[in-house]
Amino acid sequence: MNKINVKCPHCGHLFTTENTANSICEKCANSFSTDRGAKFYNSAIQVERKKAVEAKGEAYLKVDRLLDEINYYLDNEDYAKAEELTLEALKYTEVDFRVYMAMVYAKTENFQKLDDKSHLPYLKKAITIASDEQKESLKAEYQDYYQKQNMSTEEFEDYKTQEAEHLIQSLESVLKDGIPRHYAREKAVKVFRVLTILSAVISIALLVFSLILENSILFYATSIVAVGFLVCLLSFISNRDKVNSYNVALDLYDSYSKFNLSLDANVKILKQFINYAVSYINNSSELSLSPLLSSVLELLYNEDKETTEKFILKTKNANKYLK
Repeated sequence: MNKINVKCPHCGHLFTTENTANSICEKCANSFSTDRGAKFYNSAIQVERKKAVEAKGEAYLKVDRLLDEINYYLDNEDYAKAEELTLEALKYTEVDFRVYMAMVYAKTENFQKLDDKSHLPYLKKAITIASDEQKESLKAEYQDYYQKQNMSTEEFEDYKTQEAEHLIQSLESVLKDGIPRHYAREKAVKVFRVLTILSAVISIALLVFSLILENSILFYATSIVAVGFLVCLLSFISNRDKVNSYNVALDLYDSYSKFNLSLDANVKILKQFINYAVSYINNSSELSLSPLLSSVLELLYNEDKETTEKFILKTKNANKYLK
């Protein structure tokens, strides 16, 4: 029998029923027509959505900024801080499903804490105020977590093993996709190295002649070439650092099977490794790439110190990414 979303006409409680004739409220125990309850529910949802659409003022912008911070802490697994900021965001809105889902992520620790029940009211609220399309997305996202909650220990271990195998394949694929860009950057490093040296020599020569001849035109030309020198130098450093980090990442992938990792740690590290590889392909700055690669090596170090130290010693530039 299909489940029907209803709102109690007596107390306003939202719940799901399978009774197509009459329903009894879970909260106040009053009876009412299921058809009437469904109409009340749909009306309430429309009001909630209208509020969400209209909430575009200062509070809405504040919530957006808070969500950016929340997502940062969720990505860095600081769930206590993420939950704290989510509670703050709820002071500004009660009609943004993203905020309620942020609390779900925080309380379930990104769907890794299988015994948590405290997230359920927030999940229910998120689904209630989400659009039909958003509802389907939320349900699909939550389904995997729900299935894991009902697995036996043996089934869950099998699941983690299969997940790790899938992540290894994904990592290999993403790293291969980055190879053409990597080769292009290696060529760019060579080009910008030459251009940097040439522009530096020309700048110095022009500066000397401009001073000797006291020629303002030569001095102006020196300034232009000097700017070119700085552009070439910065481009050289940027491409060189990205090339070095990707070489370390490729060597790390080749050595990855040597690390002794628990299933949970393996999955966590592989996800972070993939995050780095995707960021490289998307041409992220070295300021963004370096912390991602450092995070992978730090996680490996915490799990298998000996193997990580051996990798650092034998791999050029790897020590730069492990504090």
